[in-house]
Amino acid sequence: MPSAKGNSCSYSEQKPIDEPYKPSRWDRICNFDSNDREDKILALKIDLFVLTYVCLSCFIKNLDQTNVRNAYVSGLGTDLKFNGTQYNYVSTWWLIGYIVGSLPWQIVLCYVRPSLLLPGLELAWSIVTIATCKVKSVHAFYGLRFLIGFFEAGSYPAIITLLGNWYTSSLGFKVTLMQVAASLAQMFSGYLQAALLANMNNKSGLAAWRWLFIFDGIVTIPVVIYGLLVIPDTPDNSRAFWLSPTDKEKCRERMKLANRTCSVKLGRHTFKNVFSSWPVYLFTAVFVFHEISINLATYLNLWLKSIPKYKEDVRLLNIIPTAAYALHIVVMTAFSVSSDMTGKRLPFAVAYASLGSIGSLILVICQKNEMHNTNAQFAGWFILSTEMGFISLVSAWLSEITGYSAGHRTLVLGVTQAVGYAAQASVPLLIYPANEAPYYRIGYQCALGFFIAEAALCYTIWATYALEKKGKIRFMGIKEDVS
Repeated sequence: MPSAKGNSCSYSEQKPIDEPYKPSRWDRICNFDSNDREDKILALKIDLFVLTYVCLSCFIKNLDQTNVRNAYVSGLGTDLKFNGTQYNYVSTWWLIGYIVGSLPWQIVLCYVRPSLLLPGLELAWSIVTIATCKVKSVHAFYGLRFLIGFFEAGSYPAIITLLGNWYTSSLGFKVTLMQVAASLAQMFSGYLQAALLANMNNKSGLAAWRWLFIFDGIVTIPVVIYGLLVIPDTPDNSRAFWLSPTDKEKCRERMKLANRTCSVKLGRHTFKNVFSSWPVYLFTAVFVFHEISINLATYLNLWLKSIPKYKEDVRLLNIIPTAAYALHIVVMTAFSVSSDMTGKRLPFAVAYASLGSIGSLILVICQKNEMHNTNAQFAGWFILSTEMGFISLVSAWLSEITGYSAGHRTLVLGVTQAVGYAAQASVPLLIYPANEAPYYRIGYQCALGFFIAEAALCYTIWATYALEKKGKIRFMGIKEDVS
């Protein structure tokens, strides 16, 4: 007679063979949705091509955005005879171009492949950037910055849309890596201007700041070519050489499991439903408060220029702000990894707003008490700068909440960016006027108030979404694309 032992099975043998795969926290960061070797290779391929392009694109875009600050303290302001608030208007004209282009480029994205649109925009702004080296007047400079802003406007929301088409659980970290590339560009621009000042000033009759625009435009061209070759568009219509038919099917299945659509259908109902739903209003509001408050961080150079021991050292004026960007990168990476690992957005969004509040509070206290404590002010400016990563986290949050509809996601991203930058183009002229720098009459207080409002709005978004998921409130729009 067979023994009981021979007829019995161990506990492990009785377990179901096909248990659902539960990704570890590390798997969430790596975008591994299964333990299958082929699936992991696919995830790494997406990183190799999509993520490298996105990071390179953001690097060159922010190199072109930051170069004005470095050029201004390196002779641009003197050579073109800037006065009063004209420095503010350089940013304003760039922002006007950005605002004008934001929503139209997002609509164009619904009909033109990202693999054509993104490289086309990059090529256009690189040509204008190179042309800037020949500018002779402030007003001509305004016009060129408007064009650069207009072409750059389509890049960020299109890239967020692209990432949302290929990443699920790790979206926050991937968007943050894009922002890290942007911060590295801001650091690199300072080092580059310092090097050009030392080695290229007056070469071929051009000042070092003019060489900065030439260099920034030229380095964009290889990224244009790379984008044309590797951008995979969406899982539904990809023509990428590095994706097999099986890969595309797996990606479509992954997006379906994440309840995220990639095919964009725009119709008259799409616009109606976007503007009758809460995400467009709450996310736009939080973008507005963020853009106005964090704009203060861009005036770190002007504060440094007010300190006697730095005022005449152009090299330090370009290099010191890079330390703030380095701190920002560390904080942003830590927050995004933690957010993706835990699957939570609210605590880290509020933490960002809190850092911005602390930094601006230090500056308020120093100003109110007429404390010219350089160390305390340095701390205020640097802590304030760490809040810049807020936008990457909230962009990922927006993509996840509006993932049910590619059309909604695309339009909401365009609206939030357009309105946010419209606020940035106008409000800073009133609260951060260059002729009051670096001790603004109401600037630091306003920044503190906006950071607090930003935190309150994040709680409102979280609570509204939680109520919607529980069915306690009805989503005002419809959760599907309408053609």
